[in-house]
Amino acid sequence: MKYEPVYPWSMKEAIKLDELEKWRDSYKANCLCARMIEKGIEENYADGKLDTDFMKDIISEFSYDRVNFVLANTVQEKVHDGRISKDNKEWAKKTYIPSDDVRWHYTVEAHCGLTDLCALHWLGLW
Repeated sequence: MKYEPVYPWSMKEAIKLDELEKWRDSYKANCLCARMIEKGIEENYADGKLDTDFMKDIISEFSYDRVNFVLANTVQEKVHDGRISKDNKEWAKKTYIPSDDVRWHYTVEAHCGLTDLCALHWLGLW
């Protein structure tokens, strides 16, 4: 399967490099990936439990790299939220996310505690 690559630079840098279309394609995929994670959390949380098997389908659709990027971005954007674990905060620091004004567009906006569980599962810590 061919995945849309995660664009590694900011929009400003993409403009300088004449790669704005690559940035846009990656941005759109980031946003869609975040929305699918939100939907997966919503549909797979019941009776106080989160079944994270839905993440396999999202990885299959978007790639490991994109899911990693979107979750790391989410944790970085919510670093001051006490519901995000220390392990996830430390993990997310290791991923470079360009400082674009639109990063919040591809932040997972599900319940922070459930998003944290998703990311912990992602790290193999839950």
